[in-house]
This record gives sequence, C-alpha cells and structure tokens, in this order.
Amino acid sequence: MKDPSHALGVETGVYRVKFGFAYFGMYALCLALSGLGILMFMGVASVGEKIGAAIFTVFLSLPLVFLVLRTVPAIFDELRVFENGFTYKSRKGIATCLWSQVKDRAGILDVDNRIKVASVEKRNKEKIVFAFGMRGLDVIARELDKYEFSKIPRRKR
Repeated sequence: MKDPSHALGVETGVYRVKFGFAYFGMYALCLALSGLGILMFMGVASVGEKIGAAIFTVFLSLPLVFLVLRTVPAIFDELRVFENGFTYKSRKGIATCLWSQVKDRAGILDVDNRIKVASVEKRNKEKIVFAFGMRGLDVIARELDKYEFSKIPRRKR
C-alpha cells in the first residue's frame, strides 16, 4: 500500500490496539467478581442455597461475559494512516476514509492531555468507531487538524 498514486497517498503509520492496565484491570476485576460468585456457590450445602448462589454467580459473571464479547473481537483491529486519509480494519470489514470525506469527529482528551479521535462520521453518514485502546488516534486528530488548517486561505491565517 505504499503506492504514491493510490488515492490515500503514501502510508505513514500502522497502529493496533494497545494492551495496558485498562484492558487487564477490567478483566481482573470481572474475574474476581466471578470468582466470588463461584466461592459462594461452593460454600453452601443445601439445594435451595445452591440455586440462589448459582443465580448470584451468573449475575456476577455477566460483566465478564459482556467484556469478553466486546473487547476480544477488537484486539485484531488495525489502523493505517496515509497522507490523504486512513483505513480501519475491524471485524466489520475495512473502512476507508479520505480527510476530505470527514464530516464530523468525536474526540476525547486522554490522560496524557492529547486529543484523540474516538469516532469519525463521513459525509455519506457512515460512522467509523475505533476500538478501545487503539493506538494512532492522536495521529488522526493531528492530521485532520492539519488538513482543515490547509483549507484556510493564506491571507486569513
């Protein structure tokens, strides 16, 4: 994809999901809750108490199930940034976006005081939502700012 004649231009970076404390901390907390439910289930003797403990264990395990279903498919997502846009490969397929196609973007201020793009809405109403922990979102924010600044006439800068 380094072909300069390609509409997106030359590739400037490839980014994937970052596995940090936020990922593993959430899993550890949910596993601890599930473990608590299992310990409660193992600690009761009568059938009625076991049924109650089983229901409580299922209730405590739901956050873990939800977390796995939401995050595991996203760990293989890939963001490629080019001179004139980006591609985002997720379980939904490959989304391509030129800087000129961006209608709106939702940004967040990260803990290290950098603006990161959380999602992009294209002019054709297609919305690209990036995975939690995706690297390179600050690069997209910077490139979009640079593109929008380049549209301002020189005499008005």
